[in-house]
Amino acid sequence: MRRGSYVAESMSLVKPKEDPVSVKIERVLVSQQEAVVILASDLPEFDGRILPVFVDLGQAMNIQVSLEGRMMGRPLTHDLFTNVLNELGAIVDHVVIEDLAQNTFFATLHIEMDKGGKREQVTFDARPSDCLALAVRSGAGILVRRKVLELAAVEKGKFFGSRGSGQSVLPDDEDVEEGEEEDEDDEPDQPSEPKRRGGRIDPGEAERP
Repeated sequence: MRRGSYVAESMSLVKPKEDPVSVKIERVLVSQQEAVVILASDLPEFDGRILPVFVDLGQAMNIQVSLEGRMMGRPLTHDLFTNVLNELGAIVDHVVIEDLAQNTFFATLHIEMDKGGKREQVTFDARPSDCLALAVRSGAGILVRRKVLELAAVEKGKFFGSRGSGQSVLPDDEDVEEGEEEDEDDEPDQPSEPKRRGGRIDPGEAERP
């Protein structure tokens, strides 16, 4: 066997690194100052590291309620969206956090639906917080691009050490509904210049998605 052929065959046996990477919501933390969804991967290379995604208080409560399996008195926005999709024969297949640029996370929502008698996937640009809320309700996969994890994942001990233990909050029905109403009136924050540590964007300064 020629050396070139042997090298090519050996390289073909090397399994490419997974991209995007499957993650799960480890916990939702809410304090008086901030709300953050903690994402974590089971891959050994990201062991001990987490991806914090900062969200507004209403979205954090929304995600937490769904994680706990708590039924609200009236359907929340993401409950309604999920119910409408299901009634139309569509489902949330998976969501992907695609990029981090100018202190803002970018994500896509992947919906499987019937088009012309065939099942097809349609992709929509969406906020990460909306993607996470919908993924939790539908049991869809949550994925993050490897480059985002490599850029923004932080050591778990350092992150929690700088913020204390935090707390997971499961609010009353009225608190969640009021939080959603406040979100609708809020104007989007203007992106600020990213702070960097050693050439890396500090995810703690990421604009709330």
